[in-house]
Amino acid sequence: MKKICIKTMLALMMITIFSYVGISYASLDKKIEVLGATYEVTENVMSQDVGYGIKHTKDISESSKKNNELFPQSVNVLEIPSREDVKIINWTMSNPTGWSKSTVRKMAQDFESKNPGWVVVAAINGDFFDINGNDKALPYQTGGVTVSNGEVYRPFTNGQTIGFKNDASTDPLVAEAKFEVSNHILSIYDDNDNVIFEKEINKINEVPGDGEISIWYSYRNKEGLDERITLPSENSYLIKTATRVLPMSTSNVYAKGMITAINTETLMFYGQFGLQVNDEEVRAMLDKGVYVRVQQHVIGDYKDCTDITGGGVCLVRDSAAVDNTSNMDTHPRTCVGVKEDGTVVFMTVDGRQDNRNMHGMAYNELSATMLYYGCKEAYNLDGGGSTTMIIRNAYGDFDVMNSPSDGTERNDSNSLLVVVPELSLNVEKVTDTEAVISAVMPKKDVSITDIKVTIDGVTKQIDSFPYTWTNLTANSSYKIEASYTLKYKSSVETKNIIPIDIKTGSIKPCVEYAYYYEFNNGSQVSLNYKLSNQGNVTCLNNLVSGYYFSALQTLEARIILNKNQIDVNDINIVLGYNLRSSVSDYTEEEIKVTKIVFNTNPTDVLDFGNQVNSYTYTDELPKLSLDNYVFLGWTKEENSTLIVYTKASELDLTEEVINLYPCFSPIGGNEDKPIITPTPEKKGCSKSVGSIIVSTLTAISLAVIVLRKSK
Repeated sequence: MKKICIKTMLALMMITIFSYVGISYASLDKKIEVLGATYEVTENVMSQDVGYGIKHTKDISESSKKNNELFPQSVNVLEIPSREDVKIINWTMSNPTGWSKSTVRKMAQDFESKNPGWVVVAAINGDFFDINGNDKALPYQTGGVTVSNGEVYRPFTNGQTIGFKNDASTDPLVAEAKFEVSNHILSIYDDNDNVIFEKEINKINEVPGDGEISIWYSYRNKEGLDERITLPSENSYLIKTATRVLPMSTSNVYAKGMITAINTETLMFYGQFGLQVNDEEVRAMLDKGVYVRVQQHVIGDYKDCTDITGGGVCLVRDSAAVDNTSNMDTHPRTCVGVKEDGTVVFMTVDGRQDNRNMHGMAYNELSATMLYYGCKEAYNLDGGGSTTMIIRNAYGDFDVMNSPSDGTERNDSNSLLVVVPELSLNVEKVTDTEAVISAVMPKKDVSITDIKVTIDGVTKQIDSFPYTWTNLTANSSYKIEASYTLKYKSSVETKNIIPIDIKTGSIKPCVEYAYYYEFNNGSQVSLNYKLSNQGNVTCLNNLVSGYYFSALQTLEARIILNKNQIDVNDINIVLGYNLRSSVSDYTEEEIKVTKIVFNTNPTDVLDFGNQVNSYTYTDELPKLSLDNYVFLGWTKEENSTLIVYTKASELDLTEEVINLYPCFSPIGGNEDKPIITPTPEKKGCSKSVGSIIVSTLTAISLAVIVLRKSK
């Protein structure tokens, strides 16, 4: 079913393009000159508030790397304040058995799908990586350290190591320090995904000693061939289908997943791992269904960083340019820096498109550029065709703000996401009169309360989802608005969502009545129904207890079937349709067909033969029975004629008009007021059960007329 999933955080992030005066970090008459390079802005083409104090700027500028030869540039800058409710996440595409390349846009979507309660505001590409998959053991992995939200996927350095503490401090970035990790640690999780116990791993692919823990895992050698390892049966715990396993060598692994088998000797495939535990305290916490993780924890200078990426050269240190003039190649570039107040700066510059005035930069030009935008410290990330910056737009999608030199977004190994805690509302379904609303709530850390939804001026507080909003009008447009209270750490805020546009569909078709009765001594069945289809919706897939027919295309019909054609104990009509609302799909409704029982012999009442028995109005007309209803007798509408049978042979069948109306009243109801068939309502099929029954039984009398006329 096609869904509309509108990220409700967009109210705070809605892209409102505006030019603002007095840019804090630069002015158009400012020019930076360092290391023989220059940078100055010639035109600000876009300045926008992305929400949460995050600002995006797109500048047309000029730079030179030497000899004062100026080259046009297109530069995108993202300023991210250091605050509790804004985090920078180093994200990799989820892959249970390795690394996957993907676009920055898809990585942002992948993060949101796995982290309910958090949404991506913006993102850039990250570290250099094994683009051609030359590493046969773990192809496409990043070049340097990769730590994502505390998960240490790759603990190896290669060049620069850049960490983000996400602590709302004025010093949120760590770089040019010594990167260190502990020995492998076993973590055990509770049902709420919280780590409740940790202990050091003692052995890798070896039997542990007394009180020790060992991890066993299969891996790939340098040729890319699987080296399968057998997990012993004694005190062992197998993770057959892992969340993620990254065997980096015979002595280093990241592994996470749920225990699926205990004390079972297993020749493990690549991507599986197991534990062997000779520690009674630890064994007491392990069982099938328990999640475990094995990784090396970050210690030392980077221990406070939740997210860490690798990178390239240092461009700015202590507010001064770093000399990298030994390399003067110009390319598209992606950079990260930090200002004195703790604001993190992401920057991209386009290149390799000289005909579009996008020339790219050398390192000394990057130093001048990052100084221009106020950075006291800055580093180069992966560039070239990888250079990408995306920002969420007002429709919940992501716009690529720069011009990737490949012509399209390149598939990378990691990206740096700017994420914030938010409530996400989903419109699951819209019918003719209802909208089903669900909410993506955070699993932990973030508290969302006091959710108030407004549609068409009516506001309701909703405490549980999914919630069905009723009493809408068919073929009408509405806006769904909402506010809520969000608490994260010490921050408590009242937030609003951007309105969600929906459109109701055509009036839903329905069966006004559907009943059957048996006749001819029970050998045949008369199926009678009336369909309301005011919206002219195409109705499909018509079925009655295994017997297909096309009569539901007709609004009203009577179908005669032999009893052996259907199961009289389970007669149903399946009504299929699509209302064509903003969120709709093909729907089927199964309608139970009511059985009508005559207290007199059904053969004598409607034998479809040569006679209709005579009855007097007061005593001899057949009594009808229906579960939960009391039969009050026969009556007639005002200004209509009631015909009382004498004998079929004595009636002028061609001129008489029969109007027989049975009266039913619910058991326990007011039996003094017989129910008369009402005028059909203009919309839907919302009559009372009693009135529907009256309508249905009216068709019986019409059938009698047909029989009499056919005699």
